Amino acid sequence: MSRKSIGRFAILFIGALMIAFGLLPAQLSAQELTLTSGATTTVAAGDAACLTDLTIRNDVTDFGKKDHGCTGPRLFTNLATGIAAIPFDMPKVDLTATARFVKQFHVQAVQGAATTSFVPILIAVPVSWRGLLFNDNAVPGLGPLDSVGAHIDVNMFLRITQGTARATVTENRFLGATHAGIAGCLSIPSATAVSGANLAAKCLLAIVQDNEGSGTVFLSGIVETGKTYNIELELRSDLFSFDAGVERVGAFGGHPQGNFANNVFNNEPFGLIWTSPMSITVGTDFQSNIQALQNEITQLRADLDNLRQEFKTHTHVYLTGKGVGQNNTRANTSTPLFP
Repeated sequence: MSRKSIGRFAILFIGALMIAFGLLPAQLSAQELTLTSGATTTVAAGDAACLTDLTIRNDVTDFGKKDHGCTGPRLFTNLATGIAAIPFDMPKVDLTATARFVKQFHVQAVQGAATTSFVPILIAVPVSWRGLLFNDNAVPGLGPLDSVGAHIDVNMFLRITQGTARATVTENRFLGATHAGIAGCLSIPSATAVSGANLAAKCLLAIVQDNEGSGTVFLSGIVETGKTYNIELELRSDLFSFDAGVERVGAFGGHPQGNFANNVFNNEPFGLIWTSPMSITVGTDFQSNIQALQNEITQLRADLDNLRQEFKTHTHVYLTGKGVGQNNTRANTSTPLFP
């Protein structure tokens, strides 16, 4: 192989490596937090990996919106139906878009503890949110009857997950908003889930819902020391339309949209915003502390037994005289005599 060919191969190889590493999941580049029991740790707003998902179960329309992602401390989603490519067709649209911040952490085991233990944890995240839900459907879907009508749903979660599959350990859904058409504008913020929240959900002419709020979201749970977990702040949008056809505006289908991305009123951002540092408080690891103390007590007892054995056989060397001539004799004392 010529020197020129070797150089070209090296450039291609390095380029391939850069592309491969660029495609690694975002969570691999996030710095994992090491937490200590009995202490509180803060995480700056937005200091987490950004993960996004888009599930298209059905969509044959054109010009629909499927925006979702993260920017700074903000999560955003924007789903909307498109227009049917074939006039008088009945295209069904079924989408889910998710954007989430993910922060990995583990609680450090107490030094000297023989086994891992379980500790309580409390997470507090200050947030604000704003977005619009639009639906021109005249017939709202009733419960699971998705074969009728259309709806747009937006949910917000704070959760703890574990493992690559991100199995949920505990979660707090602090907002659930839905718009199922002219007769189905509904927002259910959880007053117990968001502390000190300022919540507002207004239905304008029953077609547009302006949803906004702010507060501190709390989540508590139990985690095992030494294991890696994820803290996830998530914004999820689900859109369904039985018939998004252009000829059926306001009929059994409809054109729902959930815009938690682009503010149409002013420059204030739409979306779910992590506004201030998150605090993570880990309770005292009593189990490991007790185990560590028991280990120390066991070691102290062993050391004391060794000292007792040494004391029982302990003697001193001494001279029998002044150290001159025959008086320069070395002798050993007897072992201790116990009464």
